[in-house]
Amino acid sequence: MTNETPHFLAGGGAMGVRLRAFAWEQTPLGASTAWPSSLKTLVGIMLASNQPMFVAWGPTRTLIYNDHYAEILGNKHPDALGRDFLEVWYEIREQLQPIVSSALSGEPVQMQDIPLMVQRHGYPEQTHFSFFYSPVRGEGLEVEGLFCACTEITSQVLTEQRLAESEARHRGVLTNMDEAFLLLGPDFRVLEANDAVSRLIKTQGDIIGEEFGALFSEGGQASVYSMCQRVSASGKPERHDYSHVSAEQGLCWFETRAYMVDAGLAVFVRDITEHKKMAADAADAAERVQLALDAGAIVGTWVWTIPDNRFIADARFAASFGLDETLCKSGLPLELVMESIFADDRHRVSAAIEEVMGVGAHIGANIGSGTGMVPSAGSKPTAK
Repeated sequence: MTNETPHFLAGGGAMGVRLRAFAWEQTPLGASTAWPSSLKTLVGIMLASNQPMFVAWGPTRTLIYNDHYAEILGNKHPDALGRDFLEVWYEIREQLQPIVSSALSGEPVQMQDIPLMVQRHGYPEQTHFSFFYSPVRGEGLEVEGLFCACTEITSQVLTEQRLAESEARHRGVLTNMDEAFLLLGPDFRVLEANDAVSRLIKTQGDIIGEEFGALFSEGGQASVYSMCQRVSASGKPERHDYSHVSAEQGLCWFETRAYMVDAGLAVFVRDITEHKKMAADAADAAERVQLALDAGAIVGTWVWTIPDNRFIADARFAASFGLDETLCKSGLPLELVMESIFADDRHRVSAAIEEVMGVGAHIGANIGSGTGMVPSAGSKPTAK
């Protein structure tokens, strides 16, 4: 600091340098050495602060600010220095005018979040600020200017908005899904649940904060709690089906899945009663088909490719004739098949095969297996 530099303009980084070199004599404020003591004090505090601050002094609201407020100004800096504060922010003047007027009339103004559409980088930009406007009185106790400490909170607000939108989407998915969803804390108390929980699990009222074991305590439901304890202890996801009898619907089946997430234990429950019924119906149908096949004494199907003497048959044929199932699938010589037929029938079967090569016929023979005599088997091969 030189002897000519006022002590209140000392330091202050880049803006300190700019304030010391600025031609204040050409502004309504006049030379800095003649400024009121209250203005000098505020400028000294402002330059030493690490928070965005500015002073708007006099009837023309002459603007003085520090390095951190220069960042907020964007490309309005450095031309904003020494100009009318409201002219600098011409694009939001209508919003700022009432606030400035209140402060200059002696009423402090504080706002936690004011949205402002500013133009400081060559394009309109939605911003958010938290600030405090304080009236500053001169030596005659008249308000001569205003002092502002502010913080731009645009990034914070946008982050909160994105988080709220994400949570809304998350909630929308959970609300509309058919599966019941529960999020459990480390103590197995319910932190979050969707609407399907009350429909599928038949809970009453708000279950947030309830102990999960108390909700799943009847019949097969108890096994779900045991599964969740295992998942919590091992960290490995599990799936479990359980049945539950309700007075309204009778026997119901549910599939539960549980896995660890950052917030705790996620549990999904879905009704698989219809799926179980369809599976049971399919099994019954397959059993009826098998019984029908057994009743019809069908011993299997086969194909014999004559040029390479390759006899291919299904598992049922292999079992009926006492043949190796793998060989039947890959193909074996007809001679090996003939060995499974009793010797008394082989000549007749060979003759029938020669006949069917021309016209097709029904062949019947007694076959042997590892368990002894098997009833006579018939087939109707066709030569191609």
